[in-house]
Amino acid sequence: KKNLPEDDIKKFLSSDEQQYNDNILCIHSNVDEVRKNIGMIIDDIPPELYSAKCKELISNIDKLNKAEKN
Repeated sequence: KKNLPEDDIKKFLSSDEQQYNDNILCIHSNVDEVRKNIGMIIDDIPPELYSAKCKELISNIDKLNKAEKN
């Protein structure tokens, strides 16, 4: 079971949306795995930032995965 390194999390959060998605998809192509890892990083991210980014991330990954399957 892979964890996202804290430095990578900070890098993702500070980069633009597309790069953020590209980076996280490079590490995890599996949506369930991404969801699990998001749960593991909440302590490192302020709740207000985490909440917005978490929802955005899951939504974007779901969209990208659907697009790749078609």
